Amino acid sequence: MEINCDQYKDSAYRSADGSCNSLDYPYRGAAVTPQPRYQPAQYDDGLNSPRTTGKKGDKLPSTRLISNKLFRAPGDCTETDHARTLMVMAWGQFIDHDLAFTPVTQDDSSPITCCEEGAQSRPECFPIPIPSDDPRFTHSCMELVRSASAPCQAGAREQTNEITSFIDGGVVYGDSIEKWAELVDAQTGGMLTSEGELLPAGGSCKLTNEDDFCQKAGQR
Repeated sequence: MEINCDQYKDSAYRSADGSCNSLDYPYRGAAVTPQPRYQPAQYDDGLNSPRTTGKKGDKLPSTRLISNKLFRAPGDCTETDHARTLMVMAWGQFIDHDLAFTPVTQDDSSPITCCEEGAQSRPECFPIPIPSDDPRFTHSCMELVRSASAPCQAGAREQTNEITSFIDGGVVYGDSIEKWAELVDAQTGGMLTSEGELLPAGGSCKLTNEDDFCQKAGQR
């Protein structure tokens, strides 16, 4: 679908959804577009089925096993980093949430579970086997629902970025004019808040505290 960027040619500001930030490539970095690849997709069937074997045909190990091998601290003691604080992790997570959000496959009737008996063969599922000697988990399966496929092109399955891929504050202000209007006071330009200077109430979420309430934010 063609997009008209005339309204942005003389604009000093980004668009809410990232479209036309590049006048030469108007969809580059825009919300709800396929994520680009640095390397071609490598599916088992060339199109859709997740890769489960290596180049020599050997079965690939569990990603949980690899994670344990790479990040488990030696012995029983976690090493202390004297150059970085926990804020590095928090800031990195914040920036990550401003750059990408990959939606997972949804079921209209109920949440998808992949570790139940018989569910692992569902096309939406790709659960992670947990080693029997895992230092944390006692069960043998970790839920993993596959990311939703980008619906707009033929060929190998691609993934969608639902938000802009620019560091543009979309995690705060949203990635569409409609979302922005829910969060910002159009008269003052300030962020809307609920009592106690909290995020505005609304939306749907899973509450663990009955005294809490769902809140609106730039990214869900």
